[in-house]
Amino acid sequence: MNQLFLHLLGIRSDFQQLFFTNEYKALSGKKKRTIIALVTILSLTFLALGFAVGGRENLQQKMENPFTNWVDLEVNNYVSQNSSELQEHYSKPEMLEKFQMDNTNGFSRYTIDFCFKNFDPFQLATADKNDSYQGWGRTIEPDESIFAKVLDANSGNLVCQKEETLEDVAAAYDGCGIIVSEDLLQQLGYKDPCSVDYLVLQDDYPIIVAVVAVVKELPTLCKFATSAKLYNILKRKSDGGRRCDNLIKVNQEGDNRFLLLTKNAEAAQQLPAAAGAFFGGPVPSLEAEYEYQIADEKWQGSYISFLPTDAPTLDSMKLFVQSIKKNIPAAEYATLECGSSLCRHIDPKDLHYIAFNFVKLDLIRAFRDDLEKEFGIPLDMSQVDSKENFALVSRLTFFLSLILLGFGILSIVLFVNNLLRNHLFEVRSNLGTFQAFGLSNRFLVNTYLKIIFSFLLLSIGLAFILAAIVDRLEQYWMGNESRFDLFNVVILAAIAVLVLISLLLSNRTIKRILGDTPGNLIYER
Repeated sequence: MNQLFLHLLGIRSDFQQLFFTNEYKALSGKKKRTIIALVTILSLTFLALGFAVGGRENLQQKMENPFTNWVDLEVNNYVSQNSSELQEHYSKPEMLEKFQMDNTNGFSRYTIDFCFKNFDPFQLATADKNDSYQGWGRTIEPDESIFAKVLDANSGNLVCQKEETLEDVAAAYDGCGIIVSEDLLQQLGYKDPCSVDYLVLQDDYPIIVAVVAVVKELPTLCKFATSAKLYNILKRKSDGGRRCDNLIKVNQEGDNRFLLLTKNAEAAQQLPAAAGAFFGGPVPSLEAEYEYQIADEKWQGSYISFLPTDAPTLDSMKLFVQSIKKNIPAAEYATLECGSSLCRHIDPKDLHYIAFNFVKLDLIRAFRDDLEKEFGIPLDMSQVDSKENFALVSRLTFFLSLILLGFGILSIVLFVNNLLRNHLFEVRSNLGTFQAFGLSNRFLVNTYLKIIFSFLLLSIGLAFILAAIVDRLEQYWMGNESRFDLFNVVILAAIAVLVLISLLLSNRTIKRILGDTPGNLIYER
């Protein structure tokens, strides 16, 4: 045995070291069979616990993520008539507590035509449908809990966000920003999702919207998420009698200010002189609106303003834009007036789903029964069954983890204890002789406990290294879908409990066998 290790165990005299070494070898068995068996048992135990704990954690993450613990009620004509009352009823604190719910919200699903990365507005007066990709999305309000869950950096779902804090992201999002999935950006031809600051939407005119965050997934398999305001604007809805499409600002007949998009700021500076020459009047003034970094280009949005008496017609402006394309690539586009407090609410008749967010899924069947009793609305049984099954699997995984933990500890403790008992019974006559010549019982108890501790320390170390190798390989193959977690506080606590119980039980066994008189031990009475 290593001298340093023996000194750390408090074994210093030659006799102590000789006795410890001989008994250690005897308990180890031929060719270290005892150590090999113990390492094998511990390795299998660590592997079983690693997969059980990892699987449990994975299920727990799914139980708490924004994609699992929601139940969506599709809005039909009847539900639409009762949607306000229904949401108010299940938003009451007592109802939320009764069914273990977090909140209730309505949302709408809709499509947007996104222009591809290589889209060039300067080549087309209006975009062709073949130059766009239609993606499905949904509304999420910044004050909903799902908004923060989708953008939770600790969940692994967030790829990147354009603002430092969640509050700043929410403000930009409420100002007609958009959250998009990685998959959408790949479909549009973007290789680096975090480099995308703006996307171009295809409408009557190109509309530029800011990307506030990129995520791996969005609820209900959507490609993007927007506020209710942007939904109302793009889908020409109304809010309180106000037409929301009025918040789309485009060039109109009778205007004396015209919004044009150029490839860069230098091209925009050439617009006034070109307009004065084309229309044969005073040179209009130029007012920079905004600079957009889209794909690999910097686009400049600018207003050119004419005197009211010299303002051209809308058709004349279109002809002007066409005439300068070769020298000054320019195009008409639309901006959104998103600073307005209008159009923030979706009309109940425009809601497509009412979503119920559960903290736990245990009472989902009771919720379904209450929904049918109070409002006469049946909930899709497949949703109820799938959520209940998910909750059941999660509970079963927890109990199986406890059973595996208890079984693993019990197996190792019994193995060590039986090994020690059998050995002590075989050598008890010799130990009785040692006691008769003055060897203290305390020395024997402490020495055998140190041997058992050494066995456990060595076996646990080797078994942990083997399990750690499996852990690294599994994570390499599975990536974010890893179901193995070896470096967990539960497993570390299990190791401590294992060592403690083994030493306590071994101490009891040693004292019971060696606590007899030397004579009884010598004559095996």
